[in-house]
Amino acid sequence: MSSIFANQFANRCLQLGVGVMLLTGVIAWRLVDMQIVDKNMIALRAEKDMVEFETIPAQRGIIMDRHEELLTNNILHAELKVDRYLLRDPKMVTWGLAYNIASHDAATYLAPNGGKWAELNADERVRLVKATQRVLLKRVEKRGDKDALILPHEIKGKGAEGAREMLKNQFDEDKCADYFRAHDRLVAEWLAPLLQMEPGVIVDRIAQDGKTRVLQDFALAKNLTEDRADEIKKTLARARLRGFSCQSALRRSYVTPTSLAHVLGFVDYENEGVCGIEARFNGYLKGQNGSREYRRDARGLILPSEDDRFKEPIHGQNIRLTIDMRLQSIIEQELEAGILKNRAARGTIIVVEPKTGDILAMASYPTFNLNTKENQGQAALNYAVQGSYEPGSTFKVVAVTSAVDSGKLGFNSIINCESFHVPGRAKPISDAPRHYGALSVADVLKKSSNTGAARIGITAEWPTYKQYLEKFGLTTKTGIDLPSEGRCLLQDGRSKANFAPICFGYSVNVTPLHIAMMYSAIANDGLRMKPRLIDKIISADGSIVDECAPQPVVQVMKERTARDLRKALHNVTGEGGTARRAAIPGYHVGGKTGTAHKVKETGGYYDNRYTVSFVGMVPVEDPAFVCLVVIDDPHPTDCHAGGGTVCAPIFKKAATRMLRTLNIAPCDPEAAEKARRAEEAELALAAPSSARAQAPPVTSPSAQRSSSGKPRRQAARGRAAKPRTTTARPRA
Repeated sequence: MSSIFANQFANRCLQLGVGVMLLTGVIAWRLVDMQIVDKNMIALRAEKDMVEFETIPAQRGIIMDRHEELLTNNILHAELKVDRYLLRDPKMVTWGLAYNIASHDAATYLAPNGGKWAELNADERVRLVKATQRVLLKRVEKRGDKDALILPHEIKGKGAEGAREMLKNQFDEDKCADYFRAHDRLVAEWLAPLLQMEPGVIVDRIAQDGKTRVLQDFALAKNLTEDRADEIKKTLARARLRGFSCQSALRRSYVTPTSLAHVLGFVDYENEGVCGIEARFNGYLKGQNGSREYRRDARGLILPSEDDRFKEPIHGQNIRLTIDMRLQSIIEQELEAGILKNRAARGTIIVVEPKTGDILAMASYPTFNLNTKENQGQAALNYAVQGSYEPGSTFKVVAVTSAVDSGKLGFNSIINCESFHVPGRAKPISDAPRHYGALSVADVLKKSSNTGAARIGITAEWPTYKQYLEKFGLTTKTGIDLPSEGRCLLQDGRSKANFAPICFGYSVNVTPLHIAMMYSAIANDGLRMKPRLIDKIISADGSIVDECAPQPVVQVMKERTARDLRKALHNVTGEGGTARRAAIPGYHVGGKTGTAHKVKETGGYYDNRYTVSFVGMVPVEDPAFVCLVVIDDPHPTDCHAGGGTVCAPIFKKAATRMLRTLNIAPCDPEAAEKARRAEEAELALAAPSSARAQAPPVTSPSAQRSSSGKPRRQAARGRAAKPRTTTARPRA
């Protein structure tokens, strides 16, 4: 009996196993049939449940000046993007063709109930379009062996190339090409009125016939308004045209596009920083785009779904600069006027606050338009930071500092300024055509004696001199927050043949910013600060991300040495100094001129071509700012080219306006008021007679009082001085 029961149990297990195997096989076959064999089912599901992806652009961070005056804007616009992969997919293009045929040629393609397009309801129209599409696809299908078709698992991992290979295997290429051309013309007919483009232009941009490099994903139209973009979206959905998407984007705009161009920089067509602050802080500014995924039905309507995904954009962080746009406007006006007057190639003005290292203003000429990129090719060089030149006499303070601060000389020490020979040099060190004899160290700066500076440097000796070069930051980059900063280059000073000319600013190349920061250290009682261009980095919600506090670098010299050196520099702008034209009535100005012959491309120096400069500080007792003016290759008509004749007057005009803007009180108010009245009278005389007849009379500040009794500030103080004729003076 036990054997009988055992056999029955075995039979039932066998029957159960066979049943499970049959059921598993049926399920497996149904899955294969649905996923591979029944392609129409796949297409139907894709038609009913089509996912679309929309990018939500992040706001690029705003750049502003130290007073939070906006320098940049973001303008919202839309782009019509083309996905050429879809426009060359028979299954996609036949949707638009089928809709066009069904809606305009209903006599050929009738609904099952025999009604025409205008008489059909929404569901009947959808069924008619689907039926028309199946007919179109049937016409271009290959009639070959079904077993030769490429299956989806065979192209796995091949991406777009694999998909194209599968389509070529399934559809006849020549017949599909006719569909593609017809679809391109259909697209052009729908979009031409909305884009205000010729239909032929749209067809050519999509087809790209004859192009060596075909773009598969590109923008057909840019800078569309949101209303126009919505209209295009509705048109594309209504016409069942696939392969297009309207994506919102933000276009960078600059408030004053020709001002501060080299510092701000600009972005490319993808809103990525290319140069300037835009490039250096691109990671902070650009933010992260958000996204939204949604589904449409076969009629193009958005389907509400819990599966829709939404990702909030993360807006970029804002940057507040140390730049004061009031001062920036002044130096840009005076720099341009000075360069045009002196017929120069290029130039720069840099204004630094010594105590913090803040860059208050920085201008390079020529400039360009940040919005249109006009003149960008000719004006790409940021001369203030990337320019390289031999500084000439402005470099003599290094020799004086190294000798005096090390205790080897004092400012009253007498220096023999007679010409002398240096081993290894063919020509003697000389001040010809001038002859000074004996001068004090302070007077070497005042008269700008080359022989005196060389003897002072040789007295300090190269090892000591090199230490001060390093302290002044002349052997490294300054570290300013701008890309592509230039370096200083100098000859090996261990050779006296090289060391002597280095002492008076030859055989050494610097950037203007290096010289500005060197004099800022003198103005700051010997403490050199890192140049500071970024005041704060602020998040989109207003919280402070980084304070960017001022950074001291090194104490270059003793405080007493710095104070005495400023007194010596004040003498340079006084009677008998080389920078008399930089003196500002009512203020104590200190500074130094520089005039260096330009180097020939073939070696040696030009006799009549120069790079000239002046760097000044005011008031010299406690400088509010240091201002450097560098002009490259000037050709003045009223004087000989030099730092004292070309750059000192530019400094004076700019510094006078900046002192008024910053409300810095004069040391001698009577002298300042007397000079102001004389300037106004001279401007009135220089004005055309018709303008003088219409202009109101000039009155003194005491006569121009408000109802509160306080004197009004002259409106002319914040404006550029009008050009006036000057009498030629001998070179200082």
